[in-house]
Formats: sequence, C-alpha cells, structure tokens
Amino acid sequence: MTALLETVAPLAEPTPEEVIAVAAELFGVGPSRLTGRDLRRPLVRYRVVAMAATRLATTCSYPSIGRAFDGRDHTTVFSACRRVAHIPLLLNSAHRIVEEVRRRREGLLEEL
Repeated sequence: MTALLETVAPLAEPTPEEVIAVAAELFGVGPSRLTGRDLRRPLVRYRVVAMAATRLATTCSYPSIGRAFDGRDHTTVFSACRRVAHIPLLLNSAHRIVEEVRRRREGLLEEL
C-alpha cells in the first residue's frame, strides 16, 4: 500500500513543466520557445495562456511560475493571468490546456 501511495502522490498535482509541455504541444511550438524571450505576437499570446493554464492547473505561486518561464517576474505572471481572465478566447485555451493535462495524468493513473 505504501508503494502505491508513493507512486500516486507525485501525480496529485501537475508541475509547471508538465503544463508547459502540453501547452507547447497544443500550440505547435517547442517548450523552450514557449518559455523563452521571443516577443513575436503569437509566442507572447501562447506564453500568456500557458502561464494562466499553469496557475489554473497547479497551486504554484506567481514567483514559482515565473521561474518556470525563464525566470520571469511574478508581476508578469499576475498580469498574464488577469489578461487571460478577461478575454474569453484566451481563457478557453487555458482551460483546454488544463483539461488535456488532467486527461493525460488520468491515463497515467489508469496504467498503474
């Protein structure tokens, strides 16, 4: 029983890296481009949505999410989350990422 709990416990909450990987895949870019410093409009939009999705999918603080996104400041993450919350299309994208992360994690649990 203890071995099972040790196996399942890490699956309780996704990591920012997991959310970033799923978001990158869904947006069709590499994780390093998603978290990088490129300021081209599509990448910025993807990054903003991925930050908000990370906040929705985890209990990570703004500073820890910022660190996962190439050391960005916590105010950048806070601003991204506020921005996504006010734009339904972006919010839907963030929720889609969160649902995909959860779906994949449930698949991992079923394999155990």
